[in-house]
Amino acid sequence: MSPQFADVRTITHGAESYAQGFDPLYNNPEDPWQRKLAYPRIWQGLFSLGLNSSHSIAMGVAWLSAFLMGIGLLLKDADNKTLFFVFLIVLSPATLLGVERGTLDLLMFFILTLAILAIQRSYFLSAAFIFTGYILKLFPIFAWILFVKGERTKFIISTLGAFFLVGLYIAFNYEDFKFIWSYVPRSTDISFGRNVFWMAVAQSNETIALVAKLLSFVVIATAFGLAYFDPFKSRTKAVIGHQNNEQLYQDGFRVGATLYIYIFLLFGNSWDYRLIFLIFTIPQLLKWSGGAENTESGLIKNISKLALMTIILSFWYLMVVKLFSVMPYGKKIAFILDEVNNWVVFITLLYLLFWSLPIKIKALIGKRSYI
Repeated sequence: MSPQFADVRTITHGAESYAQGFDPLYNNPEDPWQRKLAYPRIWQGLFSLGLNSSHSIAMGVAWLSAFLMGIGLLLKDADNKTLFFVFLIVLSPATLLGVERGTLDLLMFFILTLAILAIQRSYFLSAAFIFTGYILKLFPIFAWILFVKGERTKFIISTLGAFFLVGLYIAFNYEDFKFIWSYVPRSTDISFGRNVFWMAVAQSNETIALVAKLLSFVVIATAFGLAYFDPFKSRTKAVIGHQNNEQLYQDGFRVGATLYIYIFLLFGNSWDYRLIFLIFTIPQLLKWSGGAENTESGLIKNISKLALMTIILSFWYLMVVKLFSVMPYGKKIAFILDEVNNWVVFITLLYLLFWSLPIKIKALIGKRSYI
């Protein structure tokens, strides 16, 4: 899109709309595409610092730099295999779409990286980073999954406290958040989520779309049933090692998997650049797929390998479309393959997330642990 860093410009051009007396959250005439500034109002605090459209490139570069710095911090001690897989993802069309648009999610990735790193030393500092992300863009609060590894009573108390603060923030900004939720575009193109397939089908056949919608709920219920009841009875447990990297990668997996599951289910439709949060899952998935230290069963190895493969394909979907476009009905075939792929990512990550929960949390939710 031109001009560059289109998503950044909702903020920088919003400052100019604000200077003209408009509320850019609801009316942003200076935006090149007339889009609303659909972010929490705290971003409008930048307007008093003299922000304007001339800062768009600098802000976009800053967010990109933060994203790359986050990857560097997360993988500073990673082996070559992990670096190769992450490098493959960073160069993928999905990631580069986010870079080209200057999505705010690049900055959220950096903030959540700091939260994952901080929890290795300080729960309080990690919580501070998570709440910073939450205040700026709401969904980072789901990184609270980090705290499941702590003492159970403290986890319950801190979670209740977090719910209280989250509720206050929503209550004081309810009308704004309600508008933002209703305004966010819901596309079936270069997107993932539970609504994508049936909404695409609805464009040509409402009846089949209804069947597809009902089927999606059946698949979701089945996925949660498999994850919770574990009929395969994988008789191993996820072990958090004593080295920092082992703890770091398992924490990263929980954050990345939880964010993907949340975005897939609650957003319903989300642009492919939000796949970048799956980068957090890659190091741990590689560890499980290799069966390090004999802690993983053959089932877990295979599920981890399947998750890795489908994650890579999701990131490279736009290239797959180009390859298939030379065939009759190639784009439709590529779309169906991508949808199946995204659902497999959801199911495998959900299963592995439940499996990797600490035993004390499994007991809390009534889930039996097989060891």
